[in-house]
Amino acid sequence: MISTGHVVLELIQNVSLIALVAIGYASLRRSSFLPKPLVEIGMGLLFGCGAVLAMALRIEIAPGIFVDGRNIMNSLVVVFCGPVATVIAVAITILYRLLLGGAGALSGAAGAIAAALVAFAFCALRHRHRFRLAAGSFLILGAAVVAAGTLAFAVLNPAYSEQSFVALFVPLLLVAPPGTMLLGLALQNEDERAALQARLREQANLFETVFRSIGDGVVVANAEGEIVLSNPAAQHLTGVTVVPGGKPPRAGTARALKADGKTPVPIEERPLVRALGGLATTGAELLFPDAPAGGRLLSVTGRPLTDDLGRQRGGVVVLRDISPERVLQNTIARTERRFKEAVDAMENGFALFDAEDRLLFYNDGFLNAEQAAEFGNPIGHTFEELTRAFAFGKLSAADAERNPEAWVKWRMEVHRSPPETPVEVLWTDGRWMRVTERRTADGGYVGIWTDITALKLAETRLRDAIENIPEGFMLLDADLNLKLCNRRIRDLYPASAEAFVAGNSLEHILRLGAERGEYPGVSSPAEIESFIRQWMARFRGDRPYFGEGAFQDGRWVLVSHRKTAGGDFVSIRTDITQQKQRERELAQLLEDLTAAQAATERANQELQRNSSLIRAITDAVPALVAFVDKDERYRYCNEEYRDIYGVDPQSLVGQRIVDAVEPEIYAIVKPQIDRVLGGVETSFVRPMIARGVTRHVEQRYIPSFDADGKVDGFYAIAWDITASHQREQALSREALTDSLTGLLNRRGMTEVLMDQAQRWQAGEGGGAVLFLDIDRFKQINDTLGHDVGDELLKVFAERIRGVVRASDKVARQGGDEFVIVIVALEAEEVAKRVAQALLERVRAPVKIGGRELSISTSIGIAVVPPGEAVSYLEMLKESDLALYEAKAAGRDRYALRHMGSVAGASD
Repeated sequence: MISTGHVVLELIQNVSLIALVAIGYASLRRSSFLPKPLVEIGMGLLFGCGAVLAMALRIEIAPGIFVDGRNIMNSLVVVFCGPVATVIAVAITILYRLLLGGAGALSGAAGAIAAALVAFAFCALRHRHRFRLAAGSFLILGAAVVAAGTLAFAVLNPAYSEQSFVALFVPLLLVAPPGTMLLGLALQNEDERAALQARLREQANLFETVFRSIGDGVVVANAEGEIVLSNPAAQHLTGVTVVPGGKPPRAGTARALKADGKTPVPIEERPLVRALGGLATTGAELLFPDAPAGGRLLSVTGRPLTDDLGRQRGGVVVLRDISPERVLQNTIARTERRFKEAVDAMENGFALFDAEDRLLFYNDGFLNAEQAAEFGNPIGHTFEELTRAFAFGKLSAADAERNPEAWVKWRMEVHRSPPETPVEVLWTDGRWMRVTERRTADGGYVGIWTDITALKLAETRLRDAIENIPEGFMLLDADLNLKLCNRRIRDLYPASAEAFVAGNSLEHILRLGAERGEYPGVSSPAEIESFIRQWMARFRGDRPYFGEGAFQDGRWVLVSHRKTAGGDFVSIRTDITQQKQRERELAQLLEDLTAAQAATERANQELQRNSSLIRAITDAVPALVAFVDKDERYRYCNEEYRDIYGVDPQSLVGQRIVDAVEPEIYAIVKPQIDRVLGGVETSFVRPMIARGVTRHVEQRYIPSFDADGKVDGFYAIAWDITASHQREQALSREALTDSLTGLLNRRGMTEVLMDQAQRWQAGEGGGAVLFLDIDRFKQINDTLGHDVGDELLKVFAERIRGVVRASDKVARQGGDEFVIVIVALEAEEVAKRVAQALLERVRAPVKIGGRELSISTSIGIAVVPPGEAVSYLEMLKESDLALYEAKAAGRDRYALRHMGSVAGASD
């Protein structure tokens, strides 16, 4: 039998262990120098060591039956310390139990894991139902841990009897739940204490923050007259400082004067001293000359401090700096004087009217000395009186000359309800003024007059440039309402031209054109609505749009539409009717080619009312736009230079064209520059080298004239036509090439002969035309088939290429007939050598489709003497006659004629 005293002693030891773990937990929670990861590791080690000690202090409640508190540790570490500490504690428990060995080692390890899992389930239930940790919940947790451990033991030890499980379960149930409750309540108490301290510290910090942040000074003294508290504002205004741990200053020690700055204030009359005596002070004005902020005039309010029983506990004063209020009148006076000086120094005109519309301030920009002398003192006069003076005086608006009363009425309406955008007025002396008007908060009026004559001149020049570009141009605002357009856009849309007026919406313009039959396939109301929705959707997006549009009369335009950086839209229309017609013509000539779409994107300058908007417009144009002065120096380049050349446009400003482009390019453009600087607009196509790539651009130079009509530079606009140029070249080459042999076709040779005939007539040297075919080709073609015949023609063409010179032109006229054009001073000798070489080269056997063929050729040569006036038809005729002579002489030879006379034949 186990004595009761022995069991009680072991229980006391386990309770001591619980207390030890609780003390360790509190120490780790209170440590402020350890980082959180180390605290979690420490908690794991603490509860792991606690489990080890619990196993060492096991209680023998019956012979051979032991219980311990290891799983108390393994469950509560989950509840209070988190997963990291849980893993460490459970690992230490399992390792130690395995180290002890014995039959129950595996069951003990499984019990530790089961205790942790039960605790995790307990935490999940608590998180879901949010119940408070208390004695009952800890007892339930302990009982659940005992049940889980016993179940694990039963599963791993099925050989034990039911009595053994009961003998183990009951003692554990008596020991583990109370132990879990005791340790859990101790840990819970420590957590609540730590949370309470944290809240108290937070409140103390909040109070100190608020106290130190108060703008007014606050000074607190205790009942003994010692200043125990003062915030930074009080220290700054009075110089009274409370040093922690130092001797506190006494109330009334700071030097104070009355508001006159001369009379000292007796100590007994000072607000803090009065407050200590139980007397309140309201709004006393004192000067503290020795404050760190300098002499400051303060409004001081004092109150005594009493406790709940009405006993005197000290006093408090609140100090407010009223120095600025004393100097406010002087400051206002100085501000008004400086404001008047600033107004007089403004370059723009300025006028300020009161709520009754009478003039308060003005400067020379609004009314100069001469006008003021003529009018008299304008101060106090109403805006309408001054407006009439402008309308009927020496200086009047251009519109006022026709009807002064109507102009005054309009001006007063604008004045009473100022628009968001400034008003522009043209004076009769040629100056433009931009008037910006705003109403003040008190109902007054502020007006600013800005001279924009120079800007208007620049706008006029830009408008001229836009009017002279060959494309239709529109500038639309963010809501797709028309702001600006040129004449060309109206020419392109004659049916809806009257709708191209500033302020009209794009939808209205499209609708008018559709209703008047301007667009093909758009006639019914449903078709019109669908057409408008389609084009409005294309134009509303932020992404650029490029496409084509057709007119009812057969014309085509290229549509380019993109958004500017300022939120407006630039829309350009280019007439591509001729390109479309050319595509159709090329498609007819080449049946195996589809119509090529010629698209040329051109960019232009646009007019705006200020330089930033002008730059935004030109930057949005998909073309190179620049202004060059008469010294051939760039003065402006748009953003397209960055996209094309990869350079900052500003880096080109100031450079001369000769230094900025390649020498071969400058040699091309120099004559055109001289032409435009002579006042003549010019347009041409030239190559352009950008980033090592050669492109083709269509270049337009537009002269710029100064006020005296002299050329002061020119606008350079270039748009990339590389794609269309390459397509045209490719289509031209294909139109002139024989598809079977790759030689020139009949049309290509005709152009060569026509060009060469002009050169020969001009005396540029002699030449010869060779006309040749394959002997008996029709017999081969008819007996062996056209496929063999085509292969034979390819071989024959290759043998001709292998004999002629690089400068000679070779063409297949049709069938098996071929023509060679030779240009040389000794043309007759060259032609004979070529003909003889061809005869020998063609005689070599030909293998086609497993057959070996022997062929020959007959050649007719027409020699053209230098300066001979012959047509290309005569050249072909003479060489054809020579060919028949060679065939008549037995084939496999050549015959030579001198343009009308036969020279003979030769093998």
